[in-house]
Amino acid sequence: MARLNPNEILRQVEAEGFEKVWKRSAELLPKPSGRRERRIGRGESHPLYDLIQRLRELFLEMGFTE
Repeated sequence: MARLNPNEILRQVEAEGFEKVWKRSAELLPKPSGRRERRIGRGESHPLYDLIQRLRELFLEMGFTE
């Protein structure tokens, strides 16, 4: 993957104007090659929320009300 050259981009902005360079900026990014598989797994709850839920259940068992 080619690296972006900020100095070259700034020179283009000075010569052509920001708007034109901005519209062409998508061409500077590499095109994705092939198809990427996304692995989406099940998330996990945060330990702090687990603790809060457990404390809530304990207080309810002790007779407190919400």
